[in-house]
Amino acid sequence: MTKLIRANFVVIVLVLLVPSTLFASSISWTEINEANYSVSINKDTYAPGENIYFNRSITAIYPVSLYDFPSINAIVEGKLFNIAMAGLWGGQIVTTVYSDLVWDFTTCFCLTSPTAPLTPGSYNITLKGIVESITGGPGVLLPYTVAAPAPTASIITPTNNVSVAQGTAVVFSGTGVASGGIPAGVMTTYNVGGVIYPSGIAFDGTNMWVSSNINAFRVAKISPTGATTPYLSTTNGALPVGIAFDGTNMWVAGYVNDNVTKVSPSGVMTDYPGTGAGPWGIAFDGANMWTVNDGYDYWLNDYGPSSVTKISPTGVMTTYYGLGFLSEGIAFDGTNMWTTSWGGNSVTKVSPTGVMTTYPGTGAGPYGIAFDGTNMWTANYNNNSVTKISPAGVMTTYLGTGSKPTGIAFDGTNMWTANWGNNSVTRISPAGVMTTYPGTGANPNHIAFDGTNMWTANASDNTTTKVSTGGNSITAYEWREGNCSTGTLLSTASFFNLATPSVSAGRTIYFRVKDSNNAWSTCESRVITVTPPSDSDLIAGAVTPVTPTAGTPGTFSATISNTGTGSTGADFSNFFQVATAINGGGTITDLAPVGMAALGISASLPASSPLYTFTTSGTYSVRACTDKTSSAGGGVIAESDENNNCSASWTTVAVSPANTAPTISTPTISSITATGATLGANVTSLGIPASISARGTCFGTTPAPTTNCVAQGGVTTGIFTQARTGMIAGTTYYYRGYATNTTGTGYSADGMFTTSAAAINGTCGSSNLNTFSTAPTTNLCSAGTATAVLGAATGPWSWSCNGVNGGTNTTCSAFTNVISGSCGTANGTPTPTKPTTNLCSIGTASSVTGPGPWNWDCTGLNGGAIVSCNAPKSTSCGNNTCDTGETILTCPKDCKAKYQQF
Repeated sequence: MTKLIRANFVVIVLVLLVPSTLFASSISWTEINEANYSVSINKDTYAPGENIYFNRSITAIYPVSLYDFPSINAIVEGKLFNIAMAGLWGGQIVTTVYSDLVWDFTTCFCLTSPTAPLTPGSYNITLKGIVESITGGPGVLLPYTVAAPAPTASIITPTNNVSVAQGTAVVFSGTGVASGGIPAGVMTTYNVGGVIYPSGIAFDGTNMWVSSNINAFRVAKISPTGATTPYLSTTNGALPVGIAFDGTNMWVAGYVNDNVTKVSPSGVMTDYPGTGAGPWGIAFDGANMWTVNDGYDYWLNDYGPSSVTKISPTGVMTTYYGLGFLSEGIAFDGTNMWTTSWGGNSVTKVSPTGVMTTYPGTGAGPYGIAFDGTNMWTANYNNNSVTKISPAGVMTTYLGTGSKPTGIAFDGTNMWTANWGNNSVTRISPAGVMTTYPGTGANPNHIAFDGTNMWTANASDNTTTKVSTGGNSITAYEWREGNCSTGTLLSTASFFNLATPSVSAGRTIYFRVKDSNNAWSTCESRVITVTPPSDSDLIAGAVTPVTPTAGTPGTFSATISNTGTGSTGADFSNFFQVATAINGGGTITDLAPVGMAALGISASLPASSPLYTFTTSGTYSVRACTDKTSSAGGGVIAESDENNNCSASWTTVAVSPANTAPTISTPTISSITATGATLGANVTSLGIPASISARGTCFGTTPAPTTNCVAQGGVTTGIFTQARTGMIAGTTYYYRGYATNTTGTGYSADGMFTTSAAAINGTCGSSNLNTFSTAPTTNLCSAGTATAVLGAATGPWSWSCNGVNGGTNTTCSAFTNVISGSCGTANGTPTPTKPTTNLCSIGTASSVTGPGPWNWDCTGLNGGAIVSCNAPKSTSCGNNTCDTGETILTCPKDCKAKYQQF
């Protein structure tokens, strides 16, 4: 006997021999002792009593003896079941069952499932007995492996068969559920050669691609087994971050140079400059690439407004502004782009023409964003959560991801986040149930799905991690028309838009999925009935506001409604008209057109004009017109009535006069002092609006003062005054009145005045209270003006120091000084005649008496003592000669002596 080994699965092998005669002498016996064989049971579960088929016919199994029955031991899910068979008589097999697992050799050669359901796996079957071989050798081997159950396909939209107007696209989206496979969260990490700081990650249908968040251009292609092909450049866009696939090429956002780079499958690179500042994320809408730009200016190191940029396949760019602050993530829902605002905890929906709707209320710090076929989901970095956002912006936040979730991706059933803070991924069910699996590379940033596994780009150790998503997975989608498996192939994506260019009684669209076991599901279908198109009918409502103010810019608004039986199917433009008289009279001005998104049946949207300023007050009229760019321009929407696009009537607009500040005149001044004055003015008009909040005066040392302004308290027109202080003496000031309303502040003309000089009090000088021999004449006052000194010649004396500029007066005084007389230089000096000078140095000289010598007195001052003085008489010798008339005998001795010397 031999065993049959079959590749890819293991089967029970029995060698069965057909006897020609039950007890023929040519019988040969072969004993089978503990021969072990296996069968693969791949169905999810077997219900109790359900047969497990092996498709093997059997003719006979003989016992070792008439009293020794063959037996089969079956070990299933760890439980031993024993089946004993009775003897074979007349070609019939009779089975005796000692277990709830039954061999059935008579009808199907199969096992019957025990009461406990079986799950897929390999189970050992043990045979023991003797098999008789009579003729023909071993029997024909017919192995059979129980097949794994097929996946299940589900069409999400449309939910039922639908009827649509011709020209209306039908959005199909579907999903699939696979069974079996390896557990979720099994990880394999690969080094990414040539790439530093992997950031973005995307799938091209075969390989993963990662971008390198450094200041040079690097991307790498990674095979399913982790083999890396790097593409490096020093001339292409710097700091590549976001990465996305357009069906042929990869596109990478260049953060530093505000550009995108297209990378062919072989690594050929083409740069397209001109995105908004700081392109971070990137996504594909089926025709164009879109970047979300966080506003960062690398060279100024500052953030400006966030934006999105639409990039055609040839690099033509259109940038739209209006996103929330620090917008980083971007994803496509089949019609619109959605972006996340890290700084605003919000998402913004962006139409194909750039019309934006912002929905606030996500978790804190939304970073990555992904679409599940119906809803958008954000990964919220700052509070470890995800937020599910309905198409209408209704939000549900689920807490409990791993730390600091950044990237987010959809596997067809569940959302997955890459968790930067603790090197993990988190699987989130549609109901928000979370399971976190640790063990990725360091700091996983973004995450992408390859149809079977999730892959993370791990920034801090230059790796990628492949993560199983929970066993068997969906690997392919097919949408066909005509029949399930061979009809016209419409799409191989999970969603697509079905155009309806012609009327049809019924088009059947089939959807099926394939799993990683290469098993196709049965098809689910929808019948689409295409009816003749219905026309839209656009009308514009009345205009508001009706009371603008001259000189103040403002906008007009009107409601645009589709009252027809069909959708517009496309975007269109509206504009407003302004007439200089009622009912469209006078001169009519067309304002610039403004775009509007497509309107469905019975839908309405508000339209707003550009800013417009009425230069003068008066009565005007305004109306709105839809599906037009000007009074001479035509529309782009086919309508049932093309003549009712403008408002049914002109709206009368009463333009109020321009707001003005109050008028004030005639500044007044009175009661000037050294430190203040009474100032005033006249409020002649309250301005528009005619109500003031304050009136008062201002003063300063320069013209047109705006400092030292104090309200007087009144709020009406008329003359007012107010006492002002805090000024400096002897200083020239400018002053004026003012009045304030909600429009502004009006001022009068300037006035000018000088404050009085400061008062100086009289103050006695150093002569005050001192003693003198005569009346003092100096140092009478240290401040003020001195009066005449009064008193007798011998004292005492008095005087006043009078204040200046109103200062006070002060009385001062001085007293007599008693001094003894003192002889002058004439005392003791010989003189030929009576001395008349230098008689006293102090005091008053008396008369000089005597023929010579001479005598006199020096009387002291102020009652001082009298001193006697004298001078001897001398003879003048001339030039040693006697005076005229003298002889040598008669001239004085002193002359004689001198004379005799000669």
